[in-house]
Amino acid sequence: TYFEVVSIKKSFPNVIKVVLKERFAKYVVIYNDAKYLISSDGFVLEEYNLSATLQGYMQIDASLVAGNEFILKQPIVGEYLSANFDDVLSKIITVAEDFSLSDFVTKAEVFSYKSHSGTYGDMSRLVLYTKTGVEIHLNNFINKTADKVSMAITSYNNEGDYIKANRFIEVSELQDGTLHVESTENDPW
Repeated sequence: TYFEVVSIKKSFPNVIKVVLKERFAKYVVIYNDAKYLISSDGFVLEEYNLSATLQGYMQIDASLVAGNEFILKQPIVGEYLSANFDDVLSKIITVAEDFSLSDFVTKAEVFSYKSHSGTYGDMSRLVLYTKTGVEIHLNNFINKTADKVSMAITSYNNEGDYIKANRFIEVSELQDGTLHVESTENDPW
């Protein structure tokens, strides 16, 4: 059980009143050879080794990042993932909370790799694995993240249960800045 201290008040002469709020683990983040239990507000509750089996939580795998284009900060037990929205892990958790992703997504993987021009960043991808077997690919997910997730969820919800099996939904930003969503039975890679 995890708790957050909400307030501490001292009353004269010898009374201290402590108000606690229970924190619940909701996510498991995999990063730098460890697993971290994270609350819905991005607070790091506990650290485990990679071999630990943690079930019942949406998993966010950031171990596949191949460059320094993201601001990935080492999670520290007893602290928030990040105090600002620039951190990728806190951004993913914020979006997961805003869109209730853990209701239908079991795992998220963060990928990055060099583009043909040799730079990082424009070739980033967030892949969401749904409980129904649909993979949702958000290309260059750092930009317009909420808009891309919203479009993907709309596309996902418009698919019938039969069609959802082994389906891919891919959301990309076109050169003119507009977003494009494509749903296909083929692997988008």
